[in-house]
Amino acid sequence: MNAQFTDVEYFSDRYSTVLQLTSEQCNALFDESVDYQLLESTDILDDTWKAANVQVEEGEIQAVRPDAIWNFLASMKSADGCRPRFPNLANVEKLVLALPHSNAGEERLFSLVRLNKTSYRSAVSLDGTLSSIMTVKTYLSDSSTKFDQPKDLLEKRRRPQNNTISRFSAISRILIWLGWQVCCSLFCDMSCCT
Repeated sequence: MNAQFTDVEYFSDRYSTVLQLTSEQCNALFDESVDYQLLESTDILDDTWKAANVQVEEGEIQAVRPDAIWNFLASMKSADGCRPRFPNLANVEKLVLALPHSNAGEERLFSLVRLNKTSYRSAVSLDGTLSSIMTVKTYLSDSSTKFDQPKDLLEKRRRPQNNTISRFSAISRILIWLGWQVCCSLFCDMSCCT
């Protein structure tokens, strides 16, 4: 409730092509801004404040969600009860709430593309392989796709299994011997191979 008209005017001028306000609507925007500044916090329903308050710990309000407040303010009626009280101001506020606050997500994607399309992978096409790589990497970096593995599973994976290694060695020796026997039977007399 501490915004000044200059704040509203900045956004209405900056995004005039999006808002397309007439001179009459600009005058009404000024009047709505003054009316908004004269609002008391008691003019907003307690249920709206409860929905808008974000609490981290019990009883401590960490932040207030402006979208919840403005949803209520956009639905408020004027004194005659048939018109919205803040129609132009609500349009400016919707525009402000829709603006991205940073381009960090886009920068992360450009960085990911640069890391994956290197001089060693110059033939990677944007609509094929690179797109697939990017999809998998962004999916795997999403925190909602991560899961905690049981500690006993991690311990089993960390420790080498001696019996598995010895079994593998025995099997590989048998396969090598069988391969030698097959080669000998195909290319020479068996008596020379034994």
